[in-house]
Amino acid sequence: MPKIGAVEEFQGEEGDVIIISTVRLDKEHVLNDVRLSLGFIQNGKLSNLALSRSRFLLIIYGNPYLLLLDPH
Repeated sequence: MPKIGAVEEFQGEEGDVIIISTVRLDKEHVLNDVRLSLGFIQNGKLSNLALSRSRFLLIIYGNPYLLLLDPH
């Protein structure tokens, strides 16, 4: 069974395939998240944790144009 959870739940673990969802519907939500420092994308350490858990395949699902608004 796949493990589903927040980034923090994968501390010290790896998986063969990791799928990360960074979905936001529109710029209004992203700008609000940036202002409130919400989500793992705003935290460099959590972003690194999420991006380094995969052994073979990493899939990032989201809108690249909205992700570009974030400095991380």
